[in-house]
Amino acid sequence: VALTVDLESADSHYGLCERCVAAESLAFLVGVARAVRPALSRLVPPKTERTIEEFYADLVEGVGELRDLLYRRLPLVAMPMHDVVTAVTQVKWDVKELGFTQSAYVDTVAQRAAALAQ
Repeated sequence: VALTVDLESADSHYGLCERCVAAESLAFLVGVARAVRPALSRLVPPKTERTIEEFYADLVEGVGELRDLLYRRLPLVAMPMHDVVTAVTQVKWDVKELGFTQSAYVDTVAQRAAALAQ
C-alpha cells in the first residue's frame, strides 16, 4: 500500500478502497502469471524450472490465501466495534429497564453503516 494511503483514519475508512484495489490487482497479476506459465516453462533452461515451480507454489498460489484473509478482515477494519461491544456489555438487560427505545450502541452501528455507504 502506498505511503500516502492513510490506514489509521476513520475518515478514509482505514484505506478500505485501497485495500480492495490492492487485493484485486494481485488477483489480476496471478491470472497473468498463470497464463504465461506454459510459455515461461518452455523458455527457461531445465535447471531453472524448479525455481519457477517454487515461485508459483509459494508466491502465486499464496496470493489467493492472502486475498481471502484480507477480505475476511475488511469488516473489522471498516467498522471497528470495540466501543460498541463495551456499550453492549454496559446495557442493563433487566426486562423492566429495557423500555421501547433503542440503545446508544444501535445508533453507533447505524451511523457507521451509513458512513460506509457514502
